[in-house]
Amino acid sequence: MTRCDTLANGIRVVTDRMEHVATATVGFYVAAGSRHERAEESGVSHFIEHLVFKGTPTRSPRDIVLAFDAVGGDVNAATEREITYYYGKVLGQHVPMAIEVLSDMLLHPKLAEEDVDLELLVIEEEISRYEDTPSELVHDQFAKALWPGQAIGRSILGDVECLRALGPEGVRSYMTGHYTGPNIVVSAAGDVHHEQVVDLIAAHWSELDVPSSGPAALPAPVASPDVVCDERDIEQVHFCLGGEAYSMRDEGRYAGAIIDCALGGAASSRLFQEIREKRGLVYSVYSSTAMHLDSGYESIYAGTRPENLTRVLELIREQFADLLAHGLSSEEVRAAKEYHRGATLMALDGVGHRAARNARSLIAFDRVVPTQEVIAGIEAVTTDQVHEAIHRLFASKPCLAAIGPVKRSDLAAAVL
Repeated sequence: MTRCDTLANGIRVVTDRMEHVATATVGFYVAAGSRHERAEESGVSHFIEHLVFKGTPTRSPRDIVLAFDAVGGDVNAATEREITYYYGKVLGQHVPMAIEVLSDMLLHPKLAEEDVDLELLVIEEEISRYEDTPSELVHDQFAKALWPGQAIGRSILGDVECLRALGPEGVRSYMTGHYTGPNIVVSAAGDVHHEQVVDLIAAHWSELDVPSSGPAALPAPVASPDVVCDERDIEQVHFCLGGEAYSMRDEGRYAGAIIDCALGGAASSRLFQEIREKRGLVYSVYSSTAMHLDSGYESIYAGTRPENLTRVLELIREQFADLLAHGLSSEEVRAAKEYHRGATLMALDGVGHRAARNARSLIAFDRVVPTQEVIAGIEAVTTDQVHEAIHRLFASKPCLAAIGPVKRSDLAAAVL
């Protein structure tokens, strides 16, 4: 059963009690990510995610993780373009501890200069690891090519020199401006009790003032798709090909989800079967959607040896052309609907998924969208809506980002 309350300071608290479950996840979701950063703040959201684990006036970094380790739990965090979140998973009896520790981390981070300097070294190592992982890095390069010069297209990891220039006071200023009540959703699922969670959040966060104004509106992103290439002497070419797609608030997202599933979102999809199973040209090929509050994209990722690149791109473009000419078959649409129905319902088994789903729903829609409403939205998609979405997704100039032993001129000739 899902219940939701809003505290006087604007924090929204949502709980989802699951009977006969022994565990619980408590998450603090902050509607502030890399998209909210100015150019000179690049990476600060992700940096804060690191720094809150460096201790508070009453807890050392080891105290924070030991509190969860001592009860067999887990504590972690992640940064996205529009959200940063912090969560703990514990047995239900330890929910008060999880809330207390996470609240202390977010309300009273030390942000000492020596900790900032030390964590910058960690960030540099993380960026270096990411730069050495082209199958991940290429997705960031795709977003940058699609939305050039805009915060939504910048890397979440950010720029170390920007972070060094900000220093502790700049980090604290960003937290003060963005970690406000209306920007925070506390979501708990599993062996939780709504009244207990609300009372604990109200007590721990009583010092948080109500902001004088709401969050500033973000500028709508402007897509300007391009072909970009990071030429490297490595074994494979890793690439993302696609374009602008539906936002999480767009009704067309349901049709987009069906197309994504049939095209490359499952092992039975067109791309996986045609490129890997029938021809052995890749190890990994898939399509995916990235949906934000007012924008999104659809992309196809593949990694292949240089001698196979032209043929792989041809096969993908052939699928685009076939979709534009003939659409999806009724059997493909039916199978994709059933896939999403099953995947949506099976995901509800996880306490972490439920906590995340409810928080994201509140941030995007200011309500928890019932699961059955999502399934009904998928089921209601018509063939005409699928065809309309196909033309929106694949009829315009594509965006392409690639990393590997290939030249930009060769890429442009293959897709434009």
